[in-house]
Amino acid sequence: MKKLIFGRSVEINCRIPATGELLQRELSNYPDHRGPTRVSIEITPDLPIPDEHARNPVTHATFHGGFAARFPTCEVSFRTGQRLSIRVATSDTSSLRQRVTSFLSHPENATPAESFGQAFHELVLVPSVYFDSDLVPVHASAFQLSDGTAVLIGGTGGVGKTSLELSFCLGGEHPFVSDDIAVVDGTGQVWPNLAYPKIYAYNLAGSSLRQRVLAGRPPLDLLHWHYRSRLMGPNSVRRRVDPGLFYGACAAGASQLAHYFVLRRDPVPEVQIEGLTPADAAAISTEIIQAEYQILHNHLIWHEYNSRLRAMEPCLTIDETLARFRAVGERALSGARSHLVRIPNDMRHDEFLRVVPEALQAIWS
Repeated sequence: MKKLIFGRSVEINCRIPATGELLQRELSNYPDHRGPTRVSIEITPDLPIPDEHARNPVTHATFHGGFAARFPTCEVSFRTGQRLSIRVATSDTSSLRQRVTSFLSHPENATPAESFGQAFHELVLVPSVYFDSDLVPVHASAFQLSDGTAVLIGGTGGVGKTSLELSFCLGGEHPFVSDDIAVVDGTGQVWPNLAYPKIYAYNLAGSSLRQRVLAGRPPLDLLHWHYRSRLMGPNSVRRRVDPGLFYGACAAGASQLAHYFVLRRDPVPEVQIEGLTPADAAAISTEIIQAEYQILHNHLIWHEYNSRLRAMEPCLTIDETLARFRAVGERALSGARSHLVRIPNDMRHDEFLRVVPEALQAIWS
């Protein structure tokens, strides 16, 4: 299949039946595309590595024109050329022991194929952005306003991005654009990242959405939710939902960025909103993505290390990549308004949902 993803034509071939069927569903919200392929992705049970490679550490391999990274759920190789070529190794089976371990320790009660749906976006599609000179990832949820422009709500994990996304997107009033990582180009166009949103139990506190999130799930899945949320807390269990079905509307294409809100918990008595310059907003965004995507950034560091040892030019370095993110981000934000939203450290979730959406909406209305 070939899809328009992040403004590029991405061709995907899968040799694992169960995984291929799941990807067909997970990528169905992206439009089909017939243009020249910019990124090709092949998914196989194993990942052949070129003979002439350096493997330091054992979870990483550097070769001419790219590198391979071993992640917990899959192994991925990136090779540059006329187009970016990505190969992914994964499995659609697991042992009984692995399933029991996942049930007890993982926030999602997911099969290997279901887990790969999330990994495909986080460890394949988003990392592909790193090889594009005019795209930058932003750790943010995003949605469209009634005039078709986009709002980004950024910040570190757990600060309230998904809760605000739920507040604004439910019912299709504001079409969904992204849940965790937004992709923006240098002109300020925000491209949809239609990975299934991850909804935690704490996102549903004080609302009737729990039934919608858990509707149609088997008894064992419901037991897993009850067990983890009661014994380990509402931040220990989550479920992924199809944004097209759950929200009712997804953005069909790119949207011009109008507002970027950065949420931060602070020792303040009430919600405070202040302006940010494009340069400061881009720097903050880059610092957040640097921390949130450390699992990938380690491999960029190892790729540079192995390349230098073999007297090769690395295809990416962490310093050049982060400098580019700051530069592209500043250009993208130059036509938008950026805001720092300071939220009291002790503000309860129900008060957050009552106060913060109204405060943000007052700015763009």
